Amino acid sequence: MRSRNFLPLIGLLALIMAACQAAPGSVPENRLDSGGADLTRIHESNGVRVAVTPLNLNTPGDTLEFEVALDTHTRDLDFDLAALAFLRTDRGEEVRALAWDGGRGGHHLRGRLFFPSRDPTGLALIREGVHVLELILRDVDGAPEHSFRWEVSP
Repeated sequence: MRSRNFLPLIGLLALIMAACQAAPGSVPENRLDSGGADLTRIHESNGVRVAVTPLNLNTPGDTLEFEVALDTHTRDLDFDLAALAFLRTDRGEEVRALAWDGGRGGHHLRGRLFFPSRDPTGLALIREGVHVLELILRDVDGAPEHSFRWEVSP
């Protein structure tokens, strides 16, 4: 009879452990071919929480698209995110963002960042020999850099 009293406690401990593993900043790197694994990356700095999810890394067209959510309770998010964003490969190619459709101002922004899928020389960013794609946001409300990385394979 006593063991039944511990069952709810064991269940609660299991839930707490699962929640701790999914805490912001602990999102693991995932391969794109990992069968639907969560590709969202989260970074917090200077009171701003940024979550980024790639939308078409497996099937890029002319653009690579990322869903971005910014949240803060201390500042106004009044800036053009496209002007602060760029993509970099582990081979050194970089491209600046083309557009941001999430607006500006307030404490919560949601939208998409669009990047060219090819570097200025015409090479596809995601190609044989490229293993990592990194989205970098510079100077978002005083934070020098928010960085988000994904392992990629063509």
